[in-house]
Amino acid sequence: LEARLAASEAQFRSIAEKLPVMVWRTNVLGLCDYVNQAWSDFRGRGRDRDLGEGWVEGVHPDDRPACLARWREAFERREPFGMTYRLLREDGQYRWVSDRGTPYFDPQGAFLGYLGTCMDITEQEELKRKLEEASQHKTRLVSALSHDARTPLNAVFLAAQLLESHLDGAQDAEVQQCLRTIRHSVRNVLDLLGDLLNLSRIDAGALPAEVTRFRLEPCLAECLASIEPQARLKGLDVRLEPGDLADTSLETDRSKLKQILANLLSNALRYTERGHIRIYGERTTDAIRIAVEDTGTGISPADQSRIFDEFAVLENSRRELGEGTGLGLAICRRLAELLKGEITLHSVPGVGSTFALVLPISVLTLNLPRPSDNAPFEKPTGDQGAVLVAEDHPESRQTLAKVLRRMGYRVLEADNGRDALTLAERERLHAVLMDVNMPVMNGIEATLALRAQPRFRDLPIFALTGDVTLDNQRRIDEAGVDGYLEKPVTWDALRQALGSLGNRSRHGS
Repeated sequence: LEARLAASEAQFRSIAEKLPVMVWRTNVLGLCDYVNQAWSDFRGRGRDRDLGEGWVEGVHPDDRPACLARWREAFERREPFGMTYRLLREDGQYRWVSDRGTPYFDPQGAFLGYLGTCMDITEQEELKRKLEEASQHKTRLVSALSHDARTPLNAVFLAAQLLESHLDGAQDAEVQQCLRTIRHSVRNVLDLLGDLLNLSRIDAGALPAEVTRFRLEPCLAECLASIEPQARLKGLDVRLEPGDLADTSLETDRSKLKQILANLLSNALRYTERGHIRIYGERTTDAIRIAVEDTGTGISPADQSRIFDEFAVLENSRRELGEGTGLGLAICRRLAELLKGEITLHSVPGVGSTFALVLPISVLTLNLPRPSDNAPFEKPTGDQGAVLVAEDHPESRQTLAKVLRRMGYRVLEADNGRDALTLAERERLHAVLMDVNMPVMNGIEATLALRAQPRFRDLPIFALTGDVTLDNQRRIDEAGVDGYLEKPVTWDALRQALGSLGNRSRHGS
C-alpha cells in the first residue's frame, strides 16, 4: 500500500511540475503541503516558505480578509471554489490571479484535502478596467451631449407649437405642415439621443431595475393609447386583450416595462398598413407573456436572427419603410434582461409579427385597488400667484414663458437660481419651473434653499432637465421637487403638471 501511495505521489508531482500554471495542494487540515515549480518561479522564494499558511503573506492586504473567508467557507463545506485576488510576484509587483480549487477524496470517499491552480490574469483585469472606464466615459459624454442638445431643441419645439396655435388651419396649411415637420424632426433627434443614452447607461451598469408594484391593465392601456390615434388614421383595428393577466398586478420596473412595450407597439404601427395591432397577455406555470401582434410586413428568417442588433441593416429594409433610430429593439432586449426576462419573436413575411416580453412568474403579485381618475386640467382663474420660470437659456426661457401666458398664467422669469430666490421672496407664486443646471446657483441648490423655509415647503416645484440619467433624477428627487419636466417640454406636459394643482393659491412674501 505504501508503495502504491508513493508511486501515486511521484506521478502527481511529475505531472504538476511540468504544468505551465501554478499548482497547489492542501492536506486534510487545509494547510498547504505542496506547490509546483511554476508557483515557486512566480513567487521567487523557497517553496517551503509558502507551505502551511505561508502563502497568505503574499496576498495583498486589501484582498486578504475576503480571500481567507472564501477559502474557509469552501473548506468547511467541502465544495469547489473560485476567487480572484492580488498575489505578490518575485519582482515586488502584485498581480491579479484566478485561483480555483476542488476537494479530493480517496477511493473509500474519505476527504484528503484540496487541489487547485492559479493563473495570472492581470492583463485581463487591466483590459476589463479600461473597458469599464471607457464605458463610463462614453456614458458621461452621451449624457452631456443629450443635455446640451435638448436645451436649444426645447426652444425650437415649443416655438413651433406656439406658432401652430396662432395659425388659421385653412389659410396656413402649408406653414402648419412645415411646423409639424420641424417638431417631428426635433422629436426624431431627441429619440436618437435618448436611445444612445439608454444604451450607454445599460452598458455602464447605470440603469438598474427599480421595482414598484402596479396594476398591469392600466399600464398596457397607457402604452396602447400612445399609438391609437395614428392607428385609427391608418384604419387599423387596435385591441387590448389582457387574457390570463386581467386584473393582475406586477412587481417589476414599470417604467422599463412601458418603454419596452411602447417601442414594440411603435414598430408595429410603423410596419402595419392594414389589419390590426393587438397587445395581449398569457400566463404559464413559470412565466407571464405580454405580446404585441401585428399584421404588418413581417420579417424574413434571415433578418430575425439580427433584428435585435444595434443599427442592424435588414434584407427586407424595414427601416426604409419608416423612421427609427435602429436602436429600439436592441434597447428592448437589454431592458428585458434587466427585468430578468427576454424578448421572443415569431414572424411570417407578408403575414405579420409577434414580439413578446416574457417575465418570470415571480413578478405577479396580489392586485392593487383601482385608482381614481386624474383630475382634469383647470385653466387658471383670478390671481392665485405667478409661475416662476428659472432657466439660463434665453430662448428656452422666453418661449416657455410665452406658452404659459398663452395658457393663462402670469409668468416671472429668472436666469439663475439666486435671482429665482429673490423673486420668490417678494412675489406670490403658484409654482416654479426650475432648470437644474444654471450659473451662479443651480436649480438643486435653489430648491433646497426654498424648501429650507417653512412658507415654501408646499410650493410646487418642477425641475426642468435635459439630463435624464438615473443619478440626475435621484438628485432632483432628493432636493424635494414635486416632479420633473423632460426637455423638450410640451404643452401636454405643462398642462398635466400645472393642471394637477387646480386653482390653489400659493403664498410668497
